[in-house]
Amino acid sequence: MAEDYVKANWRIPEWFGSELNEKELKDLRMFHVELLSFSEKMNLVSLTSLPDLDQLHFADSIQASKIILKDFKGKSLVDIGAGNGFPGVVLAILDRTVKITFVETRGKRVEFLKHVCARIGLQNVEVYHSRVEDLEEGSITGGVSRAFATLPNALLNTRKVFADGADYYHMKSDGWASEVASIPHQLCSIWNIEHIGDYSVKDASIERAVIKATKLG
Repeated sequence: MAEDYVKANWRIPEWFGSELNEKELKDLRMFHVELLSFSEKMNLVSLTSLPDLDQLHFADSIQASKIILKDFKGKSLVDIGAGNGFPGVVLAILDRTVKITFVETRGKRVEFLKHVCARIGLQNVEVYHSRVEDLEEGSITGGVSRAFATLPNALLNTRKVFADGADYYHMKSDGWASEVASIPHQLCSIWNIEHIGDYSVKDASIERAVIKATKLG
């Protein structure tokens, strides 16, 4: 694993040093180190992607988080299908006034999320070992997903647990329009869909978008 540390890039200060403060940069780096340390034994990310975690996961989540935090007016976001902590841990680092709740079904990833949040010292987080469908009806007032499901499936599976008026943010590839077009008409009467921002992942030809679905009353 030591070899992976040597190979792993850390270009976040170069890319975002003028936008993030010293504490944020330090905490993001700690998350990076813990992710590298646990990835091999827990399969948190593809081992072939370890050298470019900073680009593929961190830069992506930082850029999307800035769009989401600028738009979101609430005080609590649920990271649905939290997995390895993207974008939830990044959101929690970038805005400690927003409570981030991680919902994850895989026990090992739940333990990793608890560990890394404690290691960083995040006080604005909570981790649930649960399926999102099992949460209390109407209990989510704000949500976010990065790789949880296709947009139609995500909106179908979570429609009961989101409160009326709640915003649900989705990080998507440049094929997002096809996903929006495939949303069944019945779901369009439950959710209002809005494209709120585009970004290009730093130093990569990867185009991404943030889609907001608002639960209608």
